[in-house]
Amino acid sequence: SSWLPKLHDEVQAIAEGLVGGARYGVKIRFPHALIMTLLFHRTNVNDNGIGNNHHGSTTTTTTATLLDRAGQKLRHILKLTYAHASRLAVFAAGYKTGLFLLKWAALQHWQRRRLESANDNNK
Repeated sequence: SSWLPKLHDEVQAIAEGLVGGARYGVKIRFPHALIMTLLFHRTNVNDNGIGNNHHGSTTTTTTATLLDRAGQKLRHILKLTYAHASRLAVFAAGYKTGLFLLKWAALQHWQRRRLESANDNNK
């Protein structure tokens, strides 16, 4: 009977670890990915004549190309953010699950020891 509320609390802690890990992963990774992508990430320009040609001259960059580059950068930022947030969420949930399993194993051990001790005293 006393085990059920503890089980509920442990499952709730695991779920909170999952959500909290994802939230913290987004909070940390999004600004980092944004700055690093804007500073260092180069987008691929399609072979449609826009950008550097084979003769070394540069053609005019259109608004569509700029929007395409911005979309590529945004997708890259979101991809990095999602990957980091999901990994951190899984790690946090795994950590909380590991703690639960250790608590459960310790409880089983001490209950078994208490039973053995009670049986030894009754002999």
